[in-house]
Amino acid sequence: MPLLRKQQFERTKPPTGLKPEDEVFYCEATNEVFNDYEAFFDRTILCNSLVWSCAVTGKGNLTYEEAVESEEKAKKRISNLPKPLKKGLLWLTYKTKRGRVGELVDDVYDWSKGRYFVGETVEAVIGNQWCESKITRVIPPSDQEIQADAEEITEVEQDGSPKKNKDGADATEKPKIANPPDHLYKYEVEETEPDDEDMVELHVIEADDIKREKGVLTRDKLSLYLKNVVELDGVVFKLKPKAIKLYNLDTVKFAEIFAGPEPEFEESIRKVGVMVNKKKGQFTLDGWATSNKGEKKPSQEKKPPQEKKVKPEQAPKPPKPPKQTPEELEAEMKKLREAQAKYREDMRIKAEEMKKKRIEDKQKEKERKAEEKRLVKEIMQEWNSRRDDLDCADHKELPTPTPVRCRIPNHLVGDFLALLEFLHSFSDILEVKDSYPGTGVTFPELESALVETEALDGAFYDIVSFMLVTLFDLQLEEEEEARADTDKTATDELHEGLTGKNQEIANAIRAATMTHLYTKKNLGLTLREVHLDQWSITEVLRLHLESSGAYRGNNLQNWRYQQRGGWRLQDDPGFQFCLENPQILASLQEVSIFDLGVTEKVKLLSVMMNQMLSFAGVRDEVDTRMENVFETRQELKDAQAEENKRLREVKQEEWNRVKEERQKIMEERLKEAENKKNELEKKLKDDENKDSTEPKKEEPKKDEKKEAPVLTLTTRQQEAAIVAKAKEEEEKVSEEENLKADWLDREAKLNSALSEYQRGVAVHCLGRDRAFRRFWVFDSVPGVFVEHDDDQIGGCREEPTPWDPEAVVEPLNEEQATKKAREMMEAKGEAVPASPSSDKENKSSLVSSGPNLAVGEVGKTYSKKAPVLKQKVLGANNGSLSVQKEEEAKPMENGVETTSVETEEVETKIIPEHPPWGRCLANGVDCPVHSNILPKAHWAFYSTMEEIDDLVDGLNSRGIREGELKERILSERERIEHRVKKCKVDQLVVSQDDVETQEKDQLQQVQDRRDKASKYAGLESVPIGTSLQEIVGLSLRDQILELEEKIWVGSLGSLKVKNRDKWVNAISKKSYEMGADTLVWGEGDKVEMDRLVRGETRPGTPDTDSGKRDSGASNSSNSEMRGDVRQMAAAILQVGQMIADKEKFLKQPLGEDEKEKKKRLKREEDEKKWKEQHPEEEEEDEEMEVDVKVIMTAFKRWEKSLMSSTNFGQLFIHLTTLDNSIIWSKSIMNTKCKICRRKTDSDNMLLCDSCDNGHHIYCLKPKLKKIPSGDWFCPECKPKERVRSPKKKMRKSFSVADATDDEEDQDETPPKKKGKSRKKIIESEEESEEEEPLPKKKGKGKKKVVVSEEEEEDDDEEELPKKRGGKKKAEVVKNTKGKKKGGLANLLGKRGAAKKAEQQMRGLDDTHEEDDDEDEEEEEVGKRGRRGKKSQDENKENARSKSAKRARNLDDSIDLNVVVLEDIVKGLLKHRDGWPFDRPITKADAPDYHLCVRTPMDLDTIRQRLNDMYYTNNQAVINDIRLVFSNCVSYNMEDAEEYGCAERLDKYFDSQLKAQGLVDEEANKPRSKKRRL
Repeated sequence: MPLLRKQQFERTKPPTGLKPEDEVFYCEATNEVFNDYEAFFDRTILCNSLVWSCAVTGKGNLTYEEAVESEEKAKKRISNLPKPLKKGLLWLTYKTKRGRVGELVDDVYDWSKGRYFVGETVEAVIGNQWCESKITRVIPPSDQEIQADAEEITEVEQDGSPKKNKDGADATEKPKIANPPDHLYKYEVEETEPDDEDMVELHVIEADDIKREKGVLTRDKLSLYLKNVVELDGVVFKLKPKAIKLYNLDTVKFAEIFAGPEPEFEESIRKVGVMVNKKKGQFTLDGWATSNKGEKKPSQEKKPPQEKKVKPEQAPKPPKPPKQTPEELEAEMKKLREAQAKYREDMRIKAEEMKKKRIEDKQKEKERKAEEKRLVKEIMQEWNSRRDDLDCADHKELPTPTPVRCRIPNHLVGDFLALLEFLHSFSDILEVKDSYPGTGVTFPELESALVETEALDGAFYDIVSFMLVTLFDLQLEEEEEARADTDKTATDELHEGLTGKNQEIANAIRAATMTHLYTKKNLGLTLREVHLDQWSITEVLRLHLESSGAYRGNNLQNWRYQQRGGWRLQDDPGFQFCLENPQILASLQEVSIFDLGVTEKVKLLSVMMNQMLSFAGVRDEVDTRMENVFETRQELKDAQAEENKRLREVKQEEWNRVKEERQKIMEERLKEAENKKNELEKKLKDDENKDSTEPKKEEPKKDEKKEAPVLTLTTRQQEAAIVAKAKEEEEKVSEEENLKADWLDREAKLNSALSEYQRGVAVHCLGRDRAFRRFWVFDSVPGVFVEHDDDQIGGCREEPTPWDPEAVVEPLNEEQATKKAREMMEAKGEAVPASPSSDKENKSSLVSSGPNLAVGEVGKTYSKKAPVLKQKVLGANNGSLSVQKEEEAKPMENGVETTSVETEEVETKIIPEHPPWGRCLANGVDCPVHSNILPKAHWAFYSTMEEIDDLVDGLNSRGIREGELKERILSERERIEHRVKKCKVDQLVVSQDDVETQEKDQLQQVQDRRDKASKYAGLESVPIGTSLQEIVGLSLRDQILELEEKIWVGSLGSLKVKNRDKWVNAISKKSYEMGADTLVWGEGDKVEMDRLVRGETRPGTPDTDSGKRDSGASNSSNSEMRGDVRQMAAAILQVGQMIADKEKFLKQPLGEDEKEKKKRLKREEDEKKWKEQHPEEEEEDEEMEVDVKVIMTAFKRWEKSLMSSTNFGQLFIHLTTLDNSIIWSKSIMNTKCKICRRKTDSDNMLLCDSCDNGHHIYCLKPKLKKIPSGDWFCPECKPKERVRSPKKKMRKSFSVADATDDEEDQDETPPKKKGKSRKKIIESEEESEEEEPLPKKKGKGKKKVVVSEEEEEDDDEEELPKKRGGKKKAEVVKNTKGKKKGGLANLLGKRGAAKKAEQQMRGLDDTHEEDDDEDEEEEEVGKRGRRGKKSQDENKENARSKSAKRARNLDDSIDLNVVVLEDIVKGLLKHRDGWPFDRPITKADAPDYHLCVRTPMDLDTIRQRLNDMYYTNNQAVINDIRLVFSNCVSYNMEDAEEYGCAERLDKYFDSQLKAQGLVDEEANKPRSKKRRL
């Protein structure tokens, strides 16, 4: 409530007896009501009078409204004081005894401004950044810390002992300090918003690292607050009882709000004036102020009368001189004048000389100062200039990094990290996450892959196979882009332009080219098409490396030369690897890749990484990142230029504004001066005209009175103007801060993007230190890594690195440089003043003389106070105060011992006794920088920010390398801190026990995998410790036996041995029994069993015959293994030769396609004709005889290559190639009964000796009781054995009229017959891609199908869509037309049944001679879908042919085009919108999917059903595909991505159906698109 005339104002109570209908006068300001208008008017006048004052601030001369507004502002200002702070301030106020509010405020503020109370929220430095924290406990300083903090000034006697006081105590003893300094307190704080909210962490922070939020506690705010909570109680101010009760201050202990001794404040009472004048009446204030409580002044005291009368004795007067004459006076005056003139001249000359001397001295001093300043500048510039680190004499000790002690040898950690960084950086284009989901290849995974043992299918196989497949994919991309497959120059002879002049390089390139062609020539496959598994990966990798640098045609060579920047064959990293590491290639020939050491494994992975980096796809990615770097850098420059331009414009605007203000002020001053001048002139004129002065003086006053109201502003107007101006300035500052913040954010984003792009281009090291160690920060492995593995730094210096211990503690500063400059000037003979002109040195000697803080000991930049030299101790030294060194600070004989804390603090300033690490010793042997003998950790790391801070402090800014390293670390501190926090020390440093444990765990995992595999196979598992070569041999034998059994059981062939069981048992028992006298292969080469047992060598192996670089392999190093290889090669050869009918059961690559077969047959025919025409030249031309005799097919080349193999890896490649070339669909194991379509009951399965189709004996009609002996033909394949129908003779009696009638009947055949005929033609063309066709039988079948139709259908048949084998269809149509011409054929065409019977009797009805799988699919569909359909040939009369006719009707009724539908389904899967439908939806993908979709379906399931012959017609497949889309549309919303994929893929499916000529019978039916709710 505002105060009225400094007294409490009380509102007038409402009049009594007021009624609701009474009219009153309401004063809105004071919220009062009056009945009387006079009282209301008086109160209104009173409220607008300046008699009010603010009850909070005490501000007077205010109106009522202004006083209320002042109170509100003051209360709002003090309302944000935190409760813990209020409690502490009130407790301190409660303990004070002051008679003035100002003194009370000073006591409380001085004590609390540097101290913080328990529970108070402050800002503290945690982790080198200010964080909002809450104080939980205050830690007071100990007495030792308090005494150490005090400046100790010790007075000594002449003998140096401490001076004693009068009472005998030491002078050094000081009274105990009541209030310890605030900077000695420590505070335990808890971060209010920590990074990890689950973990509460307490931090002990020094007082210098804590502060309150700005504006929370100020002297004015405290004064304002305390004025409202204290009241005068007698002569001192005390807290109001309300405040005491609010916080229970009478019971609160000091330890609850703070710690340490309670504060002690001075006492002062309020002074009251005493009336000392006893006189009656008024007395002056001056008299009261000068009175001294009734005491009389010395001047008022009565003096003794003797003192008043005594006078000093006067000296006797000298006698007067005689009176002089005028002449004497004149002469004397003349002498005086001459003497004065001479004196003045002498003084003038002396003054001029002194002035000249002062000018000369001043000029000399100026020159001396200039020279001194120049020397100081040169000295400081020389000291601060960058130089070679080994020339610096002030190096500090660097923190020792932790050596990397993981399972990878320390010297290989660099290559290991390079692999990790490469896989991490290029994970997107290499598709690493497809093979390693999640975070890609991690440190533990790659480490385990390199060090694992006893494993063939472990992590190392995964990483090598991934890198090989990636290499092959990149290579294929380049070949496709360069069109290398159409290049016919790949087999051209190499010339010097390709190989170069170096003969060794040329020979290596030729050998690489031969190795590249090896697999294509002998296996019919390129290297990337070879089957890759753990058994063959060693050989594939070896062939890949040895074929590196091979010539692959002009197209690819020219393309690489352009795209790779002048690429040559010898630039291939694999080519260089083979030249530099022939021993590794030799190892790959003898042992498995999994038997190699860690060093060899790392080298192999590194060379594959380097090869990937050389491909154009990866180089393009690097170029793109470089472009991003340039663009981002340019964008950053443009942004900086734009920001600088904006700042210049702002600065120019500010300068213009200041200039305008100055100009305005000058104009006002000139105007004011002119006004004063005019007034002065008027005043002079008024003085002259005294008569008219009075009226003239009154006029300007009137004018001033008139102008005053216009110029003066009211208090409110002035305040409003000030507030508006402040608001405008605040808005301007806020806008500028926002612009600056936006710019800083943009700059930070651009710098972050630039740094990221630069890391994507290459891994840049942070820099080097004095010992040339490199410092790295990787994205794949957290931490800061130190590499000490550079052998290219040269030899030792001629002189060792200098070292100055004093320079380490006290770096050169300006004061020392000035002293050094003066010494240099004194040496030159120039005069130097004894003391400097200023007194700064004297002052510094009392405060902080002595060595300054070292570079690393400067106070933190965020500290509120400058660093205080608490370690220094002041002592007496020759009568002057100076800072003592450690030896002087130690206690003397009779001195006082210093505390332990003080000793520790002083030790931080001790001059180091030993030089730091990293100096060149110039002896070469013991030098830690250049020595090649001393052991060193090639790779180490820092894992904490404390180590990084120590590193930054220890780096020398004067060194070239360390200065740049320090700047780089500081600029990237945020990123380094982020990486260091994630550093996993347990991965980088592993103890020996942990290594052994990990090895045991890895071996146990290998054993578990072996036990599981052996349990599944029903064999005994291989124990740990078995050599990998033996395991490979056992696996090879198992696969040989498995393949042999599959061929034998599948009736694809049989072994050409005497006893198969003996042959199988020998191989299973790790032996070999040929079972035959000789083996023949290739061009007629033979081998006998005894030669295989003796182990005779053979030339022409794929590794030695290729002529590759000499790898140092010894042919006799592992004769036992080579003997096993030869025996297993012979066993594989025997398995391959089991297949007698290679044309029928082999496909590519070892089989022949139709084109090659025609060429071979034509060549054989030509050779046969040549032989018949030139029988006499056969003996003369031996070479021609050989060429004619043996024609090398793909299988013969495979045989020859197989028998030239030298290791198990080559045998595995040949074995898998053979396995992949066999048409397993023709195996009896995959044979289905053509009638019931089942594979079961193979014992009762009959195979047709003509078409190889299977039939159960109980499915035949009539049924067979047992398997017949001899050849057996199905009903479709034995038409000649049928008895001719007796009605056949009636065909000769047919007349032309009957034929015409029949033709008319045929013309009236419904259209569906044509459709059926069309289906029969298409289905007759379907054949398996894996089987060899039977052209004769198929041709007959086609003739039969076409001839059975009417002549009018020829055009329809020619218009059939060419889905498969268009050329064959053309031949069918041609043959059909040929058959329809002629009398008998035309006649028989009138009756389809008779014609078909005749063809059956002649062996022409062979429509069943299609591929096995296709026939089986057609019969199954016919049996399921159209079993009850009437036969097309109802006019046949032969009862014996009914079963055959029924079988044919099954085939003809099939409406399923498997090949076309499979192509359509594959196209849907490969479509860009097919990804949502490639697999079934699981509950993990969509938990409610199966609740919304009753019949789930996907494209992969449809494909599997097609392979399993699940469908019976085309429409069933189409319906399931439509079901996939309808499920997606019903489950997903319209804005979902899957919904759009379903719609687009549905349209694509319609187009494919139309293109393939398939009809969707249910296309017109409305499709359901109901979506889930």
